[in-house]
Amino acid sequence: MKLAETDINVDSGKSEKRFSDDIFINDWIASREGTSIKLIKSWGNIQKIEVIVPGYESKTYTKNDAENGFTMHGKHAYFETAKLEEDFPKPPEEEKPENVRMYSELLVEYLKLNEGCNLKVHNNGQTIGYGFDFKKFPKIKINWLDKNKTTISQAEAERLLGILLDKFADDINDFLDENNLQVDQNTFDALTDLFYNRARNSLTEEVAFAMTQKNDKKVLELLEDFDYRYALKYIYSGDSKKAKAYVDRNPGLKTRREWEYSVYKNGINN
Repeated sequence: MKLAETDINVDSGKSEKRFSDDIFINDWIASREGTSIKLIKSWGNIQKIEVIVPGYESKTYTKNDAENGFTMHGKHAYFETAKLEEDFPKPPEEEKPENVRMYSELLVEYLKLNEGCNLKVHNNGQTIGYGFDFKKFPKIKINWLDKNKTTISQAEAERLLGILLDKFADDINDFLDENNLQVDQNTFDALTDLFYNRARNSLTEEVAFAMTQKNDKKVLELLEDFDYRYALKYIYSGDSKKAKAYVDRNPGLKTRREWEYSVYKNGINN
């Protein structure tokens, strides 16, 4: 609404924002889409001003009524910022989605318990410490305690665990960055466990995407038969009988996937 020769100001001398060609009003109110001002005149002079802000009850400010926070001096109208902010309080700011980039210490402690620690080479001569498969990561140097390369120290086991956790955290972050996604701590911890156990691949990425979308039903469906599909695709090259037998003789995998879903939903319980 254009008001020739009349200015509406907020706390004269302070920050003002032009509401229309000749009107100034509180920055925040003016920024609200759909805000309007209704002038009530008598014999050509402004007596009242009604401010209408979407989502709020409209307020009428009366000439020279200091209690209402509005005064007129000649052809200039003034609002008191404090009164406007009282009448049209700012809505609570929306919580920004978390952008977690690292696993928690609770997750580390859980992994230690779940994986168990064996300081001697086991699993057909390719695993040591907290499930560290050194044949899959030949470039990572291992500090052996003996010339036969069969034993490591507890400190070395924890160092190798940290290396793998950081690697999979990087894999998760790469996936999130590539797809412009963010996650909270619960999701990052659940994905860290999944990636630690199954690495980054199309199946783990599918779970990761569903978690970022908070699609609980999809996440649950993907995790329920995850290890069968993993074995079918990556271990037994499409042999369904062998894949099923693999799942049957490793019931702990089902428990682990259920735990990951629980972490995704509720976090890690101390």
